[in-house]
Amino acid sequence: MEALVDAPVNNNANKTLFTKSVARAMLVKLYAEKPLRDYNKVIQYADALAGDGFDLNPNYGDLYEVNAAKTDLAQRNTKESILEAQFMPGSGNWATWMFGRDLSNYDNAFTWAKWVTPSRDLIQAYTNEADQIRMEQAIVYYTTTWSNYYPSSHYPFMFKLRSGMSSIVKLRYADILLLKAEAMIQLGSNLSGAADIIDKIRTRVKLPKLPAGIRSNKDALLEAYLKERRLELAFEGQRWFDLVRLDKVETVMNAVYAKDSGRKAQVYPFTKNSYRLPIPQPKIDQNPNLVQNPGY
Repeated sequence: MEALVDAPVNNNANKTLFTKSVARAMLVKLYAEKPLRDYNKVIQYADALAGDGFDLNPNYGDLYEVNAAKTDLAQRNTKESILEAQFMPGSGNWATWMFGRDLSNYDNAFTWAKWVTPSRDLIQAYTNEADQIRMEQAIVYYTTTWSNYYPSSHYPFMFKLRSGMSSIVKLRYADILLLKAEAMIQLGSNLSGAADIIDKIRTRVKLPKLPAGIRSNKDALLEAYLKERRLELAFEGQRWFDLVRLDKVETVMNAVYAKDSGRKAQVYPFTKNSYRLPIPQPKIDQNPNLVQNPGY
């Protein structure tokens, strides 16, 4: 990624380009993960992105909102977007109807239970935090002809991808900024600075700043950070990797079933083996040097 010598830094008019800024964002995420775990590099490249001109949108909803004609988005090429896939009228994405309802074609394929149904635990987390702004942008309720997990008269859906013309934002600055906060917490060098970053994320959606007792306690601040990422980045494909990176899979995932009465019963407990996926048997058959991951 560092070899993108001729690539532009940040192109505010076209966030579909693989710029140096995209490379820096990927390096932030890469250095945060095991086994590299170089939090000084996370901070370095996060700061470089700030220097490239990225920042939070003043209005959280601009990331996802469709306009009145439902043919374009307020969020295309915002200053918070680092990399996005864009879809225009006449060539819409197919993902919308996999997760909910296509607001540009309201009844298209709305005939079966969708994927990534919001859990009761997530809905409760938003409610407990009085996080109305982000909950309304993340979750919507429709009447359905099915009742697999919720009553058909009030069935929740993931709402962050709501139109066939919605851009799919692959990298956004809030994610990067929060990873910088994680680095500062884990290094233990600047808890106050990490709390300030979390507060910046919270005040955008009209939530109060973190209490003083949390700001100065590393363990409490890490828990507050993890909750903030869950509420800020819900349905954006980050939660599982956060749990894996911070060794929280067993404690979080084994407890969630008891908090969600509509969820199917847990069959197998999450263990240390859950952090890795199984290697497909056909690949092992093709390459005898491959060894199956433990637990599979």
